[in-house]
Amino acid sequence: KMLSHEPDMLTDADLLNIPLSMLSKNLDARLSHKAAVFVYLRWLEVQRVSQPNFTDQWDNTVLKWCQALRNRGLDEKALAEEVTTWSK
Repeated sequence: KMLSHEPDMLTDADLLNIPLSMLSKNLDARLSHKAAVFVYLRWLEVQRVSQPNFTDQWDNTVLKWCQALRNRGLDEKALAEEVTTWSK
């Protein structure tokens, strides 16, 4: 429920336990690109920190993460700008 109504209230523990497919299906489509990218970036960071040893599975996760954002209408340039802003 928080995915669609209050995504900024999600804790790291919540994000760790939400599969990317669930995030993609349930995150409110009316969120601004900036708000959506922020949630996706938090999700990706929580996943990265929880798996200190990267595996082949990680490459697939990042690929699916990029595809999910592309499906929300973000092109590579917009995504790169949002990631740069987020990382500062």
